[in-house]
Amino acid sequence: MFLSNESEAGCLSESEDAWAAADALQRASGGWVVVKRSSDGCIAAGPDGARVSEKAPTVDMIDTTGAGDAFNAGLVLRLAEGMTMTEALPFAVRVASAVVSRPSSDRYPSRRDIAT
Repeated sequence: MFLSNESEAGCLSESEDAWAAADALQRASGGWVVVKRSSDGCIAAGPDGARVSEKAPTVDMIDTTGAGDAFNAGLVLRLAEGMTMTEALPFAVRVASAVVSRPSSDRYPSRRDIAT
């Protein structure tokens, strides 16, 4: 699995289109490629042409520091719990959205704060 933001994916693939970048990186790696797109949520390209996208909820952004790491942690947690990429992405997006909507003195939400 390769996790990148939209800018990184574009630079690595030499594509300005997020899906084209994800597809190119997926072909190069053979595994899942997840492209984090800030307030636009994320997209993921996987083996055998699999494609998944998840919109981000509208939140008041206070501080984006740590959003990518929080997303990655939420995604890896759910995948480790046995969920599919389609099932895990919504949780990862919610975790990142919760982090960016909090002040730095209260950065990390509990699981209860991001429950479905």
